[in-house]
Amino acid sequence: MVDGKRRKVDKNSSKAEIVLAVITFILAVITCAAGFLEVRHYNETLNNCTSVVMGSVEQEGTGILYGMRNTVEGRYLSSGKSKKYWIKITVRTDGVFKRTPLYAGAGYGNEGDRLEIHYNPADPDEYYIGNNVKDTRSAAVFLFSVSGIFLAMAVIIVVHLNLKKKAPESGKKAAKTAAPKKEKLTPREKFLKRAEVYTRHYTNERIRAQILEDCVLYRFMVVSFLVACFLILLSVGRTIKDINTDHKVPFNNYFWNITDDFYSVEITEKPQKVYGSYYDLTVGDDHIPAVNFDFGSISEKDVPVKLRGKIRRVRDSRKEDRKNIKEYYQKTGYLETLKEEEYCFYYLDGSFPNMWNELKNNHPFGLVFGLTILVVLALVNYDDNTLNTAKHIRPAVSGRRRSAKQIDDLANHPDTVWLEAPEVFVTPEALIGINKGITVIDYDDIAGLEVRTRNHSRRTYRGPRGRVTAGRAIYHALTDHYTEWQTYRLIIKTKRHRRMVLTETRHKDGYKELLPYLNSRCGDLT
Repeated sequence: MVDGKRRKVDKNSSKAEIVLAVITFILAVITCAAGFLEVRHYNETLNNCTSVVMGSVEQEGTGILYGMRNTVEGRYLSSGKSKKYWIKITVRTDGVFKRTPLYAGAGYGNEGDRLEIHYNPADPDEYYIGNNVKDTRSAAVFLFSVSGIFLAMAVIIVVHLNLKKKAPESGKKAAKTAAPKKEKLTPREKFLKRAEVYTRHYTNERIRAQILEDCVLYRFMVVSFLVACFLILLSVGRTIKDINTDHKVPFNNYFWNITDDFYSVEITEKPQKVYGSYYDLTVGDDHIPAVNFDFGSISEKDVPVKLRGKIRRVRDSRKEDRKNIKEYYQKTGYLETLKEEEYCFYYLDGSFPNMWNELKNNHPFGLVFGLTILVVLALVNYDDNTLNTAKHIRPAVSGRRRSAKQIDDLANHPDTVWLEAPEVFVTPEALIGINKGITVIDYDDIAGLEVRTRNHSRRTYRGPRGRVTAGRAIYHALTDHYTEWQTYRLIIKTKRHRRMVLTETRHKDGYKELLPYLNSRCGDLT
């Protein structure tokens, strides 16, 4: 009873370690991806912000700056629930960068210090103070370091799990396990047992072994492909959900609650023109400017009318727009009910949502990981292994279509010869290749042959075997090297102007073993 409980605990412990290894590996991938995003942001900021103006720290202090959290001028404010540590920087404008003063958190200089403000001449709203851009690089280094730690933890857990499985049993436990019990299959053996469905039509052992070998990789490919599709569809689905989900406009509280979501309003009066393309939408006792709507057709409809869009802010550089919007709301008396006049400069943008922009800006991770898996699958599948499995299910033929039983009968025919070097069956009616998927080529359809050389390389392990330690791991990394080899692909040219891959072998002259049989049946093909 005690031994049974102990085995159950050991089994649960192993499962927990596997789950922990998977979680740490996922965290390593996520932090690594975040590091790459930080590096990208660092490079873009450094390359874009090429113009410089000078600023000076006018004032140091500690306080709460209401309404500055999401503005360009307060981009570098320190975060905090109750207080924001800040400095006030006056900038000597150059006619392009006109934002002054700027507010930032602690660490950007002391009162009286002069600072360089680097900005993007094409978009002055993009800027950084002093050498602040290096903080992004430091964040990337930190994320990469954390990713490496998570990856090392995952490797240690896997190594520990393998060592525990290989550890010899002792005393009574060994005696218990020596007793006869029900045979337990490994996951690979279980899969091979299930994969026999692909070989049920074949009795030839060479064909069966080749099909089962290709099916192992095929299973991995299918599962990985489904995971990649799931991740991509998850990102797309969440993006579609965001586009079609309505949020109520937080009037008088934009600074703390505005996000990049879509907001909806139900106007209670006809839209009134404010200035230029701006129209005033009345929502109960509140107002909000709006652009990029078909106001002509809206005016013809009965109110209330529901409108959807994103909340934007009129930039400070568009002084004429801000001036006229402010004057309009002064006339209507709405400005008197606002906490700050800044609230009247937020507007509803009714531009049609761009699916791609919403996807890459709001839900990129599923898309990035899914596409990464697909790229890795494409690289792994470079050698046509998945295509091989597909050709086992439906063999490639050059002449008449044959069933699996007919192909099996040809392979088992008493006059059939198996050629080891090219790995081809020479049957009385056709050639049968199996290592690039089952390929059947009739003799009367062969017009010629071609041999193509392909280069391959692989990392080869040269380090000593034994328990893995830090020293051994470094030694292994220094002593491993790449092994290069070549394979030779035999391509049959048919009379129907097709080029079919019959086999691929490492034997340089393997096709020569096949030539006497082809010349006797198809004429001289040399």
